[in-house]
Amino acid sequence: MYLYVYDAFVQDRRYEKELQKVENRLTDLGIAGKIVRLGLFRRADEFIRDEVRRGGITTVVAVGNDATVRQIIDVVADTKIVLGIIPLGPENRIANLLGLPEGEAACDILSARIVEAIDAGVVNNKRFVCGVSIPAAKSEITCEGNYRVTPQGRGTIEVRNLFAPDEKEKGPISNPLDGRLEAVIQIATAGGGFSFWKSVRGESIIPLRSLEVRTQEPVTALMDGVPVEGTRFDFSVEEKILKVITGKSRVF
Repeated sequence: MYLYVYDAFVQDRRYEKELQKVENRLTDLGIAGKIVRLGLFRRADEFIRDEVRRGGITTVVAVGNDATVRQIIDVVADTKIVLGIIPLGPENRIANLLGLPEGEAACDILSARIVEAIDAGVVNNKRFVCGVSIPAAKSEITCEGNYRVTPQGRGTIEVRNLFAPDEKEKGPISNPLDGRLEAVIQIATAGGGFSFWKSVRGESIIPLRSLEVRTQEPVTALMDGVPVEGTRFDFSVEEKILKVITGKSRVF
């Protein structure tokens, strides 16, 4: 059975017509299911766990955007059920990279049910799909517990699990099937910058399975767009932990 999790913002009147089209198409395809509408006082993870315990739930579908996926990623991974996405509204990078079109068109992808087990990144015991961006700061980086890098200057660090270049961001594809993360380090220096390991457009890219970042002052990192504050960021990868429905236009 399918469980559809509607984020609070998609319940706004401006999404009413699109939601009706989605629901009609799901019914036509024979994959309509139970609907959960999130609100200020309703936690998606607790509700999903309860439904899984009762039995019958095979797939949870996030109806919303990246923030919606962020709310349910841990419970989906822990319970080993399948994750689907019907993207609505802005900020749908995860769905785009998985090859999922917006709104009604995503229903046919759900029905085709091409399921792939992908890796999840982990930072400070929290899972992410795409990546974590740490803003410019004086930092120390320890790679896989074996070697330490101390950049001579303030620099940004991005740790990627699923990534493809676009008009805003450049670099190679990060494949969520390879059991590795990519740490992308960019340092601003008087001479322009430095590079080591594999370098693309002035960036240093290090493939690894674990990474520790320590910043001299507290910073606000973004984990799949969600703020995470601190001075310590411990990264690892969980291989093939997420079962997701993908489209033919996925980037990996």
